[in-house]
Amino acid sequence: MALGSQSGRQIGQGRFMYRKRKGRPGRWIAVLLIICGLGGIYWMTKTGPNSLQADGDPTNMITLDGGSNSKIDAKSEQAPLFANGQENSPILDDVVRNEDITATEPTRTDVLAATQGAAGADMQPDELVRTEIEPVTPTSNSEQMDVTQDRAQMIGEYATLAMTDPIAARAGLTSLIASGSLGSDDLKSARAELNDLGRVLFFDPSSLPNDPFVTRYVVSEGDSLSRIAKRGQISADWRIIQRLNNLRNPNSIRVGQSLKMPAGTFHAVVHKSEFMMDLYIENESGKVIIASYPVGLGAYDGTPTGRFVVRANSRLVNPQWTNPRTGEFFYADDPENPIGERWVGLQGIDPDNKDLLGYGIHGTIDPDSIGDMQSMGCIRLRDEDVKVVYEALTEQGSQITILP
Repeated sequence: MALGSQSGRQIGQGRFMYRKRKGRPGRWIAVLLIICGLGGIYWMTKTGPNSLQADGDPTNMITLDGGSNSKIDAKSEQAPLFANGQENSPILDDVVRNEDITATEPTRTDVLAATQGAAGADMQPDELVRTEIEPVTPTSNSEQMDVTQDRAQMIGEYATLAMTDPIAARAGLTSLIASGSLGSDDLKSARAELNDLGRVLFFDPSSLPNDPFVTRYVVSEGDSLSRIAKRGQISADWRIIQRLNNLRNPNSIRVGQSLKMPAGTFHAVVHKSEFMMDLYIENESGKVIIASYPVGLGAYDGTPTGRFVVRANSRLVNPQWTNPRTGEFFYADDPENPIGERWVGLQGIDPDNKDLLGYGIHGTIDPDSIGDMQSMGCIRLRDEDVKVVYEALTEQGSQITILP
């Protein structure tokens, strides 16, 4: 029997076996190629974003404010950081630590830092952004604010007090205005309260028994308002008695009638800067404001300042007037007479105004001129207001002070 190694089958098997042995290295090579291929794909995948990023595809990049931009390009509001012309590493810690960062173009933070100076350079990036976004509360003088609030509160308290003790409220409000500590709005409020009190306490026929600035007079046989004014020795025109008692006809008084009388001398203070006149009454008990009126003044700041008195024989009702500049003459009752229906001449008593002539207080036919500088230097009042001032201010001790 032939040996296996000598038979054809054995030879076939040998070739078969030989081919299997030759095929094993090929399989390992294929495995290696597959591994290498996978490694190449992995490498390409790992490095791909850097090349895509250069083409401007979307990516996340940390900016100076600590946030991120998706779509960084030339039109972006959040420019990337650069140092020496090179793009910085997008690591927040590096951005915070790098104190020498500059930008090729100004960023929001650069502009903010420029306005804040050295202090802004010491702030952290997120603090800078918050400062830019959050509104800044304006600083103010806290002491001045406290004073203003305190004065406004006092005016409110006096207004409340007026309901129970109007005489004390009038005195308190007068002191506030005289102190010169009130602002424009507070002055308006205080004067409005005083005008209300004046209508009740002074310009009304009734009177409070403890009001030191009014008194009562009982009409006797043969009295007239002018005689009562002289007999009562009041420092005012008799017409003010008619006004205080709301008498339509000054000759209609009757015996035994109780009349309200002013007790004191009247003065006026003109505040040019406010276009206001405060009318006071004064006696041994003090001085209080009974009314405040808006005024018109001289063009080009032509109204003089200082202390004045009523010039002798200068108080006129329905006066004639000649324009000192043009010589134009206006008769009494002429509706075109710019002086109106009352005139109170003034005489200076200070060294720098004692020689001034022709100035006075008068009415106007042009109500729109009140609150403005349009006259030749005189003080204008509305028709109804100048009548009160005419009746109050007399040669018997009245003083008019004109303040800047």
